[in-house]
Amino acid sequence: MADDYIEIHVDETGDRGFSSKSSPYFCLAASAFRHSNAGNVVRAMEALNFALRRPLRQPIHAVDHLKTHDKLMEAVEHLSRLPVRVFFVVLPKASTPADAAMRSDDTHVYNYLARMLLERMSWFARDIGLPAHPVFAAVARMPRRRLDDYISTLQRKDTTIEWPWLKLPVEVDQAKNRVGMQWADIAGRAMLKATTPGTSPPHRIEPVYLKTLAPVIWRRRRIEKYGIKSVQSDWHLTQPWWDRVTGAVPEGGT
Repeated sequence: MADDYIEIHVDETGDRGFSSKSSPYFCLAASAFRHSNAGNVVRAMEALNFALRRPLRQPIHAVDHLKTHDKLMEAVEHLSRLPVRVFFVVLPKASTPADAAMRSDDTHVYNYLARMLLERMSWFARDIGLPAHPVFAAVARMPRRRLDDYISTLQRKDTTIEWPWLKLPVEVDQAKNRVGMQWADIAGRAMLKATTPGTSPPHRIEPVYLKTLAPVIWRRRRIEKYGIKSVQSDWHLTQPWWDRVTGAVPEGGT
């Protein structure tokens, strides 16, 4: 379609804090699909709700509605069959220096990861040959103007973001209004379960959800630089599941 474009929806998982009670990871996850496929993406969410015996158009919030293994597995299996690509940018907090600015202002955490995600959004759009329109989830303590100001600052700097391929300004909306954002939330939950041990014995990580999503993770050359990007260099080498998960991600896959 001549007027087609890519919808990219972004949600966060974990928290941005650095206290002893904070999550060890913070992650931005995104789901991307052609606008012409939006109807299929919406119908798939209705099918997931039907499988979970919920009202078909009731929004899903993973932390509240996908608490059990069976429910989260159902969700990621549905996502893995969609005409969608997912991206992750991950912050392992233990790697953040004690004097880093993001430790004193969690807006810096969000913005820094947003920059890395905007890079990947723009590269993906360039590869597809269609512009991408980013929509970020409205989150607590993150005023819209802070994100807009940050993006304006980035546009004046020398970055690797392919600005001509992004339809700006970005939008900010409630996840309940955007089915694509709910899929991003599900993807983010999969990443969090793969990196954060459970609170109950035997305190396992659960990479099975992430491996299930392998068919829709974006793979472009080195996956650790593109589809799953970490703020910490070589972080992927510390993840026991890395080879099993990324080995299942199809080559190419734009």
